[in-house]
Amino acid sequence: MIHFLRDKQNNTIIEISAYEDVRASVDLEAFSERLLAITTEDPAEFVADMEFLNNIRAFWFEVNYYEKRFKTTNEMAKHFCKEAARKWNLYYVTD
Repeated sequence: MIHFLRDKQNNTIIEISAYEDVRASVDLEAFSERLLAITTEDPAEFVADMEFLNNIRAFWFEVNYYEKRFKTTNEMAKHFCKEAARKWNLYYVTD
């Protein structure tokens, strides 16, 4: 399954492909526009949250491998995407 975080204009900020493996990619233009639009929250926190999602593969193999918090990459991607969507007023979409 592919997980997307999108802004109100339907621009994809980050895309996470979660199958047997997990990969993420950030759209720099959409990310930058969203970052520049932040006025009430801490922009550095937004960068850190998107950086975490971009490195979600490392979490899967380096943390979840031992803690067994999530059974599948799909479950993990869904959890973290929904969390970020709520926090940053983004839209969570799957394909």
